[in-house]
Amino acid sequence: DELRKAAAAWDAAARDELPAFSTAAECASVGPREVLVRWNASWIPPTASWLDDLAGAWPGVVAAPTTYAERYRDVSVFSWKGVVKIFADAAATGKLRVPLALVEGRATLRFDDDDLLVAVRDDVYFAEELRRGRLRNRRCAQDLRFFLEVCRRPSGRGAEAWADEVEAALPWSSVPGSGALDVEESVDDAAPVFAFFAVIALAAAALSATLLGGGGGVAPPDVDYYY
Repeated sequence: DELRKAAAAWDAAARDELPAFSTAAECASVGPREVLVRWNASWIPPTASWLDDLAGAWPGVVAAPTTYAERYRDVSVFSWKGVVKIFADAAATGKLRVPLALVEGRATLRFDDDDLLVAVRDDVYFAEELRRGRLRNRRCAQDLRFFLEVCRRPSGRGAEAWADEVEAALPWSSVPGSGALDVEESVDDAAPVFAFFAVIALAAAALSATLLGGGGGVAPPDVDYYY
């Protein structure tokens, strides 16, 4: 009963704090008194929620949540060309890729002869990889931290105190770029991309002026649009 209450509290907190939070699980008996539950939790990172909102406001375009958890061993880098490709693909396909955080794990439940639950072991995959020094992706590390702080906070424990415990429990500093002042390395030249977004800004201003009855538009008629 206590486990069910804790699970319900974690789920409620996650749905309140993490956009589009959802879970999935499958169970299997692995012994006479032992059940293995494989689970995963996914959500749109708060820093990417604006993309989900943009997809909802972009005519003819829908959000396409896309996980990146498989790149957990790759050091995070930033690519302006990648940003451009996301929007170009959305314009071409009608699907805007929105980052989707994914955390996986397994819980082992043991029961006594009266079928009463006597022990639970919950193993979170990224946490073990972090302990082994194999979690190198800053975004995946942030997702793990969000998950532990929100979805595993014990009942009655203050959020700030629990966050301090999560901080002390795992070697977060081993993840490249995890420092508060660290900035992801850019792997390409930003100049052409700034030109791309300048054109997009002009197009957006023109659309806004038209929708608001502001006359003939802002963008000059000879502007070429490249995607």
